[in-house]
Amino acid sequence: MRSMEARKKAGVLLTVLATAALLLMAFEWLADQTVPELKEHVVHYVDHHMAG
Repeated sequence: MRSMEARKKAGVLLTVLATAALLLMAFEWLADQTVPELKEHVVHYVDHHMAG
């Protein structure tokens, strides 16, 4: 019984990680498609907000 619960949790975790990886790849691909200035603006915006 417990092994099934652990398997479910592992499956959910893998799904979340895969989704996060796909989103990150999609974001990087989109950033590469856009104008470099816009990419710099986004990076600056993210850095500013992550810094607090």
